[in-house]
Amino acid sequence: MELKKHTEEAASKVAAVLQRAEEQGQMIESLHTSVAMYKRLYEEEHSLHLSHTHSSEALA
Repeated sequence: MELKKHTEEAASKVAAVLQRAEEQGQMIESLHTSVAMYKRLYEEEHSLHLSHTHSSEALA
């Protein structure tokens, strides 16, 4: 009976750890998506700034 109790407690702890790992994996995936979006926005803004700078220099 004692062994069964310990086994159930261990199984419960393992399930909790696996659930937490799944949640953390989803958070990491979400962060990667956000970082990729901000990187793309930065690169677009940077290229627009460069093209604007070059066209201003060409007019000068």
